[in-house]
Amino acid sequence: MEGNGGAEVAVTVVKSEELWLQDGNIIVRTTSSSTAPPTQTLYKVHKHVLALHCSVFSSLFDGPQGAFDAGSEHEGDLPIMDLPDSADDVRDFLKALYFPGETNRHQTLQSPFRESDGHWALFPESYGGILRLATKYDASVIRKLIVEALEREWPTNIDDWKRLQERMDEKMLLFDWTLLPNLDSTPFWPDPVRAIRLASDYDVPNVLPIAYYDLMRVLNADYDSHSHEPTRDRAAAALTADELRRVIHGRTMLQTEFRSKLSVTPGRSEHCESGDACAIGVRSWMAARVMEMRDLEYDPLRWLEAVLAKWRDAGVSTPEIDACRSCRAVMQNYWGRAPYDLWGALPEYFGVDGIVRSDWGE
Repeated sequence: MEGNGGAEVAVTVVKSEELWLQDGNIIVRTTSSSTAPPTQTLYKVHKHVLALHCSVFSSLFDGPQGAFDAGSEHEGDLPIMDLPDSADDVRDFLKALYFPGETNRHQTLQSPFRESDGHWALFPESYGGILRLATKYDASVIRKLIVEALEREWPTNIDDWKRLQERMDEKMLLFDWTLLPNLDSTPFWPDPVRAIRLASDYDVPNVLPIAYYDLMRVLNADYDSHSHEPTRDRAAAALTADELRRVIHGRTMLQTEFRSKLSVTPGRSEHCESGDACAIGVRSWMAARVMEMRDLEYDPLRWLEAVLAKWRDAGVSTPEIDACRSCRAVMQNYWGRAPYDLWGALPEYFGVDGIVRSDWGE
């Protein structure tokens, strides 16, 4: 390897164990200068695989006949293609081209604590290299798979989000914490900071509203002893100042709207049997729930779901809520709509309504 002054510099050459394919017809090379001496990693792969998946490589190889081979350095008969990307990113990207399971490996983890598996907190950063290079080299199918994985974990539909939360709650409930008493619950949860970073850098806007919401509740939980949100690591330093402002602005907007909804008592049913007593009974019941579940402003969507569950349980027995059956039904409909109203407004609250798709939340 030639240095800046023209002198030869010693390098360590490493052939990839997983991607040194005997019938390969091109060598992809990356160079890392962060080691001493610098390390070159070689991957022996196939031109047709690179060209099939990546329009950038297809155009390169389909140029004037022999131009690429003639202009390339060779090892034996094989042309060498230098990529300026990190060895880790190139390794992950090439593995995604050859091994389809690489774009969905977080779904197949046997345990969040097996060192060989990694854990959910590494999602989505463990796919960062694949997404970066799929975007850069226009590997549209691979990029689509990673985008879909992101959108499954930070969905646009509230019912999908509820199911995800139930799944995570179940994982924590079933795990035997006595095995690892000093471990927090981070390994169960995907990382919203990394989701925001990747979504912002590589044009995956539809995950942003709920990723910001997810981060909001994680950060809030750190400061409030009443929060039921589990302890989770976060690296907010990876965000820009503008992204942090979005979190703060969205939290303020959500809390303002949520307080407004709490202050409203829906009108009485036209079939009301008790008059003003129903409104008083409903307000009294709701006030008790507010005091009982004080983390309401830190995760309003979860709080509303919990209140609705309590309301349904209480509604079976008339004495639990001092309101007639008709007014209880009106109140349940009102609070049943509230989570969907808040969900639909998330893009506006977090300042991304101009970049998400128009039917976000539907």
